[in-house]
Amino acid sequence: MLLEPIALIADFEWLRQGIIKPLSQLDDASYGVVLHDSGIVPTNTMIAIVNPETHTLCPSSVIGEIWVSSDSNISGDMMGIFDANKLEATIQGRDPRIKYLRTGDVGFLKSSGVKAPVEEGQCFYVLGHLSEVISSKGLLHFAIDIEESVENCHQDIFYVIQIENEVVVIVTIKSSISPLLSAVPLIVSCILERHSLLIDTIVMQK
Repeated sequence: MLLEPIALIADFEWLRQGIIKPLSQLDDASYGVVLHDSGIVPTNTMIAIVNPETHTLCPSSVIGEIWVSSDSNISGDMMGIFDANKLEATIQGRDPRIKYLRTGDVGFLKSSGVKAPVEEGQCFYVLGHLSEVISSKGLLHFAIDIEESVENCHQDIFYVIQIENEVVVIVTIKSSISPLLSAVPLIVSCILERHSLLIDTIVMQK
């Protein structure tokens, strides 16, 4: 049976801190972001939300890496050249016999509240990949959101974001923008205003 996606409006400021705080109907929805679930966890599958650095379970409502344990997981004797640390990971402080697949995706679990013909269970929400998460001054940002802001601030700007030790925006600009440096304050102010994030470096090319 197909079900409509379950929408959740999460407080944007709390989401930046890695915490899911749903907004109520009385709250101002303009301070929230709409998230849609990726499905209900089936009975033959365990999904854990894990801190990717400590390998411990995240507290309820805290986002983390999605780890999956099911009969569909690849077994140890079939791994070959694959990384066992990602395919047979174990959670610190939990049963070491239970092996998990590290998906590399970031998300969280929440009670579905769904009843009737389907079994009531937890919904899981996928927010993006770990490689797309930018951490700055203790706050989390997603590259796709920043890229969208850069795209919206000028129709002739095309972009990509790379993350190493600093936040770098690489911008390819059409020749219609002249001089090129005139786009710098536009990009910086746009990202600062919408995401409270100060870019370290902007690389510009034509």
